[in-house]
Amino acid sequence: MKTRIHHSIQFRALHKMLNLLYSIFPLFLTLCFWIYKLSGRNHDYFKKKGLPYVKPQPFLGSILDFLQKPGHEEELRRYREFGPVYGFFEGNKANLSIADPNILKEILVKKFHVFNGRRELFTGDIVVDNMLAVIRGNDWKRIRDIVTPTFTTSRIKNTMNVVKNCAETMIQNFRVYAEDGKYVNVKRIFGAFTMDVIAKSAFSTTIDSHNDPDNAFVNFAKRVLNMKMNAKFICFHVFPTFLMRLLRICITDVEATHGLKNRALEIMKTRKKNGQVCHDFLQILMDAAKENEESLNNGIGSTNSEENDRDNKLSNKDVPKRMTMDELASQSVAFFLAGYDTTASTLSFATYLLALNQSIQDKLRDEVDTVLEECNGKFSYYVIKNMKYMDNVLAETLRLYPPIYRLERQANADCRLDDSGIAIRKGMLVTVPVYAMNRDSKYWEDPETFNPDRFETTNKKNPYFLPFGSGPKNCVGMRFAEIEMKICLFYLMANFKIHSCPKTKVPIEFDKGLNGLLQPLDITLRLEIRENPPLIEFEDVQPKIFIRPLENSFIYGFVILIIIYWYSTRNHDYWKKKRIPYVKPLPLIGTVLDTMRKPLYEVECERYNELGPIYGYYEANNPVLTVGDPVLLKDILVKDFFSFTGRRIISTGDKVIDNMLTALRGEDWKRVRTIVTPTFTTGKLKRMLTIFKDCATTLMNNFKYLAKEGRPIDVKRIYGAFTMDVIASSAFSSKIDSHNDPDNRFVPAAKEVFNQKLGLRLLLFLIAPRLMKLLRISLFTSDATDFFRDITLQIIEERKRTGQVRNDFLQLLMDTAKEIGKEEQKCEKETEDIVSNYEEHSAGHHIFKAMTMKSLSSDELVAQSVIFFTAGYDTTSSTLSFATYQLALNPDIQDTLREEVDLILQEKNGELTYEAIQKMKYLDNVISETLRLYPIVVKLERYSDTDYKLGDTGILIPKGMILSIPVIAMHRDPRLWPDPERFDPDRFTSEAKAKRDPYSYLPFGAGPRNCVGMRFALMQIKVCLALIIANFKINRCSETKVPLEFHLGQQGVLQPKEIVVSMEIKEDSFLNR
Repeated sequence: MKTRIHHSIQFRALHKMLNLLYSIFPLFLTLCFWIYKLSGRNHDYFKKKGLPYVKPQPFLGSILDFLQKPGHEEELRRYREFGPVYGFFEGNKANLSIADPNILKEILVKKFHVFNGRRELFTGDIVVDNMLAVIRGNDWKRIRDIVTPTFTTSRIKNTMNVVKNCAETMIQNFRVYAEDGKYVNVKRIFGAFTMDVIAKSAFSTTIDSHNDPDNAFVNFAKRVLNMKMNAKFICFHVFPTFLMRLLRICITDVEATHGLKNRALEIMKTRKKNGQVCHDFLQILMDAAKENEESLNNGIGSTNSEENDRDNKLSNKDVPKRMTMDELASQSVAFFLAGYDTTASTLSFATYLLALNQSIQDKLRDEVDTVLEECNGKFSYYVIKNMKYMDNVLAETLRLYPPIYRLERQANADCRLDDSGIAIRKGMLVTVPVYAMNRDSKYWEDPETFNPDRFETTNKKNPYFLPFGSGPKNCVGMRFAEIEMKICLFYLMANFKIHSCPKTKVPIEFDKGLNGLLQPLDITLRLEIRENPPLIEFEDVQPKIFIRPLENSFIYGFVILIIIYWYSTRNHDYWKKKRIPYVKPLPLIGTVLDTMRKPLYEVECERYNELGPIYGYYEANNPVLTVGDPVLLKDILVKDFFSFTGRRIISTGDKVIDNMLTALRGEDWKRVRTIVTPTFTTGKLKRMLTIFKDCATTLMNNFKYLAKEGRPIDVKRIYGAFTMDVIASSAFSSKIDSHNDPDNRFVPAAKEVFNQKLGLRLLLFLIAPRLMKLLRISLFTSDATDFFRDITLQIIEERKRTGQVRNDFLQLLMDTAKEIGKEEQKCEKETEDIVSNYEEHSAGHHIFKAMTMKSLSSDELVAQSVIFFTAGYDTTSSTLSFATYQLALNPDIQDTLREEVDLILQEKNGELTYEAIQKMKYLDNVISETLRLYPIVVKLERYSDTDYKLGDTGILIPKGMILSIPVIAMHRDPRLWPDPERFDPDRFTSEAKAKRDPYSYLPFGAGPRNCVGMRFALMQIKVCLALIIANFKINRCSETKVPLEFHLGQQGVLQPKEIVVSMEIKEDSFLNR
């Protein structure tokens, strides 16, 4: 019974519910029908107007297609189907798309007062709703007036260093991928770059968003910009604004935008409290707002940017020109968000297009390299701004891929357009399909082709080209974005070559969305590091390791060592890449360690014999090329002299040394060389013969004393005294006897120059010459050079004062400089003596012609006198020592030489005249063979002034590379000299020389840069040896070292430790008379 009653109650309740539903259902259907009709009540608007339109869907209008494909593709499809003017619907709201240039000019500029706002936007987020891009009317005018001056030229220039520093970090991040051979998603790296730039330039906050992805700035910005196409976003486009307000629907990530806003407010409060001033966007905005407020208080009108004069007439001077703290914070957040994704996307598109168009990439890189060369790597705002081809590349990128694919303007009043007669109602949204216009073949020839040259002429002012909008509502940060992108591409082109890879998607795939942004999913490319990138020097970049400051100094030290190691070895694969044999380098010092452990000549010969005549080595991180092929050397030293006009760039910090002929370059070298050369003509050398003979007589007496005592003789020391006496007399007319008067002021000064232990200074000079210059560390001590400077200036002043004229080098130099100032000198040429061996190397004298000459400065005059003294002292005494040593070991050669000397002296009645010396051909051969076995300068150096292709070897010598010529190794090469270790003067007979390449023998160099004092040195050596052979027999003794031992010779000079022989006076010697 109870069960029946229970079922009956349930049935009656169900019956009532069904009756209620039956009564409500018609109402529900009526409501649905009413909503359906309401949502489409306006969908015949454009049909009535006779305009083409996109067929709408109930409730959604025309936005369904945007949910199924990327927005720019749908814009392009509609443009091509319906033409430049058509209608579409968002929900029930009728909007108009216009792409006709004449109509657009009317909307964007002429009737801007009607279309002075973008879409009426309510996001529900107070930070976004206060941004310049969102606000309307007088609020927009007020804030635009304050914001605009923050992007003037001077203020953008102030942010250049910020952008450059962030670009360097970006390059380092790219380098990590390039070195590992990994493909790189450039959108992610560029996103990090733009994030870093904005954080620093907007808030003076340094971040590294690539290696520190958890940074608060990074998270907030990504959350704001990565809005998904969700129901809220659809409601934003479909629902009326009042309904969005009523339902309080917020489409942004409020937590993220408020996080950025709060950061800005904190910074502003701190700066106001502490009186702190920073050079960033926020500070400029605060200052601009303050200036405008003060101007208002003083009754002064606002001043606008020079590029936005149109805004002047729009400014309402009755509107207070100041911002609240919230508005200031909102503009800072807007600057952060607007400059992040759009700039990163444009850079990604540009890089993608350059990877697919190598010829355009090469042309852009050439422009970058040219600019770098012209500005010595120190580019400025104006250098970047005036890079025309880079402008064209960016403009063409923005044409193909405008970051905002359509613009929007909203009518604030009913309006009829003049040219078309189209009536636009108040509140109607007008869109400009920028992407579609940029792909229209009516406006752009072959629009799908990437062709920067289309912007070479007038297309930048093309009315169809609107990447940043147009009119007073254009992008206020346009100029900042352009400079940022140009600096980024500048660094990229300077350091990398960009290539497509298997993961590069062609065409690009894009994200779907209604936010109006052209957002690629990813752009993956391959980067190749350029050889010797001209712009920056890299530091190793690895993901950040977060540790507490100073927690463990060992870790910091280890990291620094790793960076130093990488920096010092970053170029050590240069020769390996070129497939040229090379000396294996060490970190920091390259390949100089061997030269610190053994004599340089041994190192040169070992490398030459092991690696061949062409090989590479390193001075620290700098590659140096050695060339020992005579055929190629003729091109380098003579034929193509203009590509190798100088030696290594040397800046010692000493005025005397830096003004020496050997250190000068370019026009200064030509001028000084032209003045110095005539001082060594035949006539002037003849005048010095008496000096040579007088000093040689003193030398003979010293040898006689030691010979009579039967003592072994260290000839190097005695010859050093002889050359010292010759130079003091011939250079300064100062007669000294340095062997018997070792305390003479000339002797210790010259010895100090040559006996300096360069050690660490030389090592530092080779591996870090710029650091030496920065720290003002001189390669040589100044005491000795100061002495020669003082004595030279004293002599010059004395001669000028008294009118005294002497027969010495200093006088000849003074006279020659004076004569050249009046007329061009003709240099005498002489072929009858040993110097003729080198005359063919002196090609290129024409480079000295047609020069506007001027006399030597006092510093230059002193420098040439000093180098005459120092260069002629040790080199000549060493050559005499080596010749004496070889004659002692080869008595048969000594006897042959003595026969020639005795015969010719007998013909001249015992008088050693200039003509007698010229007749001593075997003496010439002995000296030449001595210089072959023991060239004083172990190797020559030339500096490449231009990029140079080395013969038919395929080797390209880049500008700035040092070229080394291994003289001693070539002189001992059995391929060039049979049995090279044997002392054989007959190698230099006329017949033997005719069969040999002249550039296999280079004791004095070759070409216009050969030794200017060569003839003086050879005359001095010949006089000395002739007199020694005529008066002594030279014998080997128990203390004669075989083989010779040498000093390490870090200066590149062959320096024997000591050469000891014994001497016996000839019976018929004049010394016995």
